[in-house]
Amino acid sequence: MNSLEKIGEPLKLQLNDCWAKTDECGQPALSVRDHCVNVGAVASLACGMLPESSRCLLPDGAVSLIAAHDIGKITPGFLMKCAAWRSKWQKVLGLDSLDVYEGNHAPTGQRFLAGVAELGNPPTNWLILHHGKVSQMRGTAWMNTVFGTSVLDDVEGMQTRWKPKPSGFVVLLSSQPSQTSEGTTLRFLDGTSHTFLPGRFDFDLARKLHCNACRVPKYLIADTLRSHTAPAWLAQHFLNSILATCPPDSAECEPCSSPPQIAYRLRYNPERGLWHERNTSVSVPWDEEESWF
Repeated sequence: MNSLEKIGEPLKLQLNDCWAKTDECGQPALSVRDHCVNVGAVASLACGMLPESSRCLLPDGAVSLIAAHDIGKITPGFLMKCAAWRSKWQKVLGLDSLDVYEGNHAPTGQRFLAGVAELGNPPTNWLILHHGKVSQMRGTAWMNTVFGTSVLDDVEGMQTRWKPKPSGFVVLLSSQPSQTSEGTTLRFLDGTSHTFLPGRFDFDLARKLHCNACRVPKYLIADTLRSHTAPAWLAQHFLNSILATCPPDSAECEPCSSPPQIAYRLRYNPERGLWHERNTSVSVPWDEEESWF
């Protein structure tokens, strides 16, 4: 019996059943709730780092609005894009075919938030561009394609941030994770630490992970990712991510678990940040050669 079922009652959709991200096999993975909490954690940190001259320009409840950027994914038009979710829930919920529903979750979320009376009149237009992407054309403001208005060039690239290669994240620690009876303890490079129970969502953990994460081209950590040695709980916060230790007074930055031979060695310096060195004794697939960094 499914854990959501009760005797004599039909299966009901719960918030945790609404996926935001799928795994590599196309199965529902990170829920909308957990994804939005992750984003809210980053927004809270980022807003706190703004100078007062900029912070005063933010609307009331800005962090909550940013956290809710993917609320539009809790709709049939988005959820049924995942075949595994569709096969489980479509008949149970009495849903029509996928093409009946709005499939673009950004304007759907915008319309929902604009209609929440408790929010007053929130500035939700930015939700349309919440991923900073364009339709298919670099240099074209994507919002114009949504509303059908005339196309405007995005000459400064503010709405077209993208890279030709996929990226990943390296979370920097000062030492290897440790296990105690209370859970897993992480000691981060910024001097903070946190003990948590894997599998339970932890807002403070999310904030500290994002404070100590560096975005890198995915090919730099591809060897470690292919070994599937990264802890499963890390995928709740970042896709394509690994943990790495940067001991004090050392330029070394070693993945916490990786194959004996890796194509790219990572290095860290407080002034320069993270960089890499190519290990020429290890070959790499053609699509993982350096193309940007």
